Amino acid sequence: MLDHIRYSREDIASEDLRPTELAVAMGLHTDADAGQIQSMMMVTKSQSGGNQYLSSFNRVYADLQNFRPEVLSTLAHDWHWEKPFRKPVMRPIVAVTENGPQINYGRTFLAGHAKYPRSTSAPALTKAQVQALAVLADTAERYAFRLDLDPGDVVFINNLNMLHSRDEFKDGSDPSSQRHLMRLWLNDEHYGHAVAPQLKYASDDLFGHRPEDQDYKTLSEWRSTARRQRTTNIGHSSSNSALEKDLAAAERLREDHRTTGNDNTSYEAAGARAESASVSKPATAPRKSKSEAESVQSRSHD
Repeated sequence: MLDHIRYSREDIASEDLRPTELAVAMGLHTDADAGQIQSMMMVTKSQSGGNQYLSSFNRVYADLQNFRPEVLSTLAHDWHWEKPFRKPVMRPIVAVTENGPQINYGRTFLAGHAKYPRSTSAPALTKAQVQALAVLADTAERYAFRLDLDPGDVVFINNLNMLHSRDEFKDGSDPSSQRHLMRLWLNDEHYGHAVAPQLKYASDDLFGHRPEDQDYKTLSEWRSTARRQRTTNIGHSSSNSALEKDLAAAERLREDHRTTGNDNTSYEAAGARAESASVSKPATAPRKSKSEAESVQSRSHD
């Protein structure tokens, strides 16, 4: 499943936007029930903030196993999950398979959030559960490191074993300084690690569809589609003219790169201005040296 992650300023104010559509910080989590693999491509960076972080659950699990085994025990027992548009379910947060520990974790669905408050029928969290969530968050934060993504960079992460987060960010007025990621959820039944059955993974609504039943929306189609109807799984574009327009914009980007090397315009801006006289190519991510790539900048725990 493909999605655009950015501040949705084009949406009407009365719509209740999700955290991924706002410029707010997001704590460490996995994308619950969203497949084994997550891919992110940085299209454009924000004017400031918006740093991305990762934290390996292997390290978190080992730490908890050594120093807080009672927390692991609590996390491995059933919790009351409440997700929008789904029936509540009882299931654990962590489990262990032959391939190692796995985690399916989104605090919002366990403890509630201003946007997603817990129902009145939901059982109150026990003292042990409240403590377990706090210790899990604190431990994952200690092992988090910053992932420096430049425009054009693509990363693939194990969504069952790697937590991710981001800082609050501020966009600029120009599209080239507005944070925009493309996110792809992947499920590989042949080569991906099997999900622990204890986690009761519920991803059929994302992946249990035939390709011919789905739409693949171009950027032009995406921006003209009402937010609540934006479901973009694999398939074909419903508009050949829109597809041709976006392909033409992409070709103009390549041609501009060959002739001028201009790097001031994002892919999004190019798609929006496909009929304009000049379209620049997006900034190219600089190559990092081996020493730079191997150095890991730990996230501050302030």
